[in-house]
Amino acid sequence: MEVKDFGRSWRDGVAFNAIIHNIRPELVDMKQVPNNSNRANLEHAFSTAEQHLGIARLLDPEGDILLVRSLVASCQTQNLTLLPSNRDKCNDF
Repeated sequence: MEVKDFGRSWRDGVAFNAIIHNIRPELVDMKQVPNNSNRANLEHAFSTAEQHLGIARLLDPEGDILLVRSLVASCQTQNLTLLPSNRDKCNDF
C-alpha cells in the first residue's frame, strides 16, 4: 500500500485499517478490507480505534484526516517511535 498524502490516500479506509492492523493485527482482517465499501472501511477503522485503542472518535467517515494524526500521536505517546527499529508496532506510516 502506498500513502502519498493526507487526503486522497486515506479516502477508501484501507490505510486507516492498515495502521490499526500494524498495532493490533487481530483487530483487522486485511484480506476482507479491499472487499468493503469506503464507508464501511472508514467506519470500521474509526470505531475500532475508539473501542480498542482508546483513540477518541473525532470525525465521522466523511472527515478522516484527523484520525490518522490521532493514531500517530497515540503511537508516539506509548513511547513507540516511527524508527525502523520499532516497526513491529508502528510501521509504514
